[in-house]
Amino acid sequence: MKTQFNRALYSEQGVQEAVAAFAHLGKIAVETTDAYFVVAFDGLDPDSSENVIDEFRNYALHGTIAGSKTW
Repeated sequence: MKTQFNRALYSEQGVQEAVAAFAHLGKIAVETTDAYFVVAFDGLDPDSSENVIDEFRNYALHGTIAGSKTW
């Protein structure tokens, strides 16, 4: 499964903090494009993967907000 984060809205630090926090749940790889951080998940429990990815998104958003000096 994949999800993406618009680079105009999310910080690399916020996404990387989420990767570190969720790494124990499966393999997580980040690809950076011109407009997005594309995050691929492998090895997640199929019964909880949607919830895990939703929580990952929340964590990345929090990390972005917490690290922003403009908020």
